[in-house]
Amino acid sequence: MTGWLSLVALAACVAGAFFFAGTETGFISWNPLKVTYRARQGNVAARWALYLMQHRGRVVSAVLIGNNVCIVGATLAFLSLYARLEAAMPLNVSWIASPESWFLSPVLVVFGEMLPKSLYRIYSFKLTIRSIPALMCAYWATFPVSWALGGRGGRAGARGGEDETYRTRVREEMLLVTGEGARRGTVFENAHVVIDGIMRLKGLTAGDAVETPADMRAGAYGADETVAEARKRLSGARDAILLLDKKNNEPVGWARVQDVACAGDNDLLGSLARALGRLEAREPLLACLCSGGTGKPPFHRVLDAAGATVGIFDRPRFLRTAFQGLVPGGAA
Repeated sequence: MTGWLSLVALAACVAGAFFFAGTETGFISWNPLKVTYRARQGNVAARWALYLMQHRGRVVSAVLIGNNVCIVGATLAFLSLYARLEAAMPLNVSWIASPESWFLSPVLVVFGEMLPKSLYRIYSFKLTIRSIPALMCAYWATFPVSWALGGRGGRAGARGGEDETYRTRVREEMLLVTGEGARRGTVFENAHVVIDGIMRLKGLTAGDAVETPADMRAGAYGADETVAEARKRLSGARDAILLLDKKNNEPVGWARVQDVACAGDNDLLGSLARALGRLEAREPLLACLCSGGTGKPPFHRVLDAAGATVGIFDRPRFLRTAFQGLVPGGAA
């Protein structure tokens, strides 16, 4: 190998190390939602990127293989170039042990690690989307090796029951992007309060948020009370009230405050009662909150596995408690 050819090979291998180190960082740092949006607009590189994101394990394998090949190639090219320079120099530099560690390693650390990872982390989408064609070529060039390794790993994962689907991975990335945006205050108003509240509720069930009728007795209304008696206690803070059979301390239903306001003074609250919703105590709490909405009961009877009532789930009150700190117009 001539001196100029060694120099060109060295530069090409350093550039390859730059590319693979950068795309590895960019590929895991960019926003998958933005990639999907560009793909729907017809961007070919974004469509290729979506394909690569579905095979993330093989892409990482291709990047690692390519990076190692470039580092080994850079070392061989440098040693060849160094041997020619040593032969052409009048001084004896054979006393320098492991010259690649003294001269090549700093170059690879700067241009093969620090600089590309920093640039691709800052400009993750812009640089990575432009690197997709070359990354696709590297993907197919190393496909036989990554397919062989990935196939065996995939079968082992299937035996272990691991769910590594693309949809699951994208959901995790969306949570990371949302969490980062909440921390920076760039998502929406009070984002940090909402996300912190959701994370606290993760893993809880409806049985963890119940209130017993005895606990709710002070704020509840008797089904045998008249509308006139109830109006004296009503406040504008609630849209619905819980109705109890106060003799047996059992919930019998709920009533809308609007119905109470429109009813006759001598009407009983029991005549305005609406059916309580039903929840299983083992049901995830976040699913319970998502299932509510317009037309759904604000109060739910929580049942255990045997069908017995363990308490009442007051959805509006629980939301106020879980997400306290929300300020209208407040910054995230």
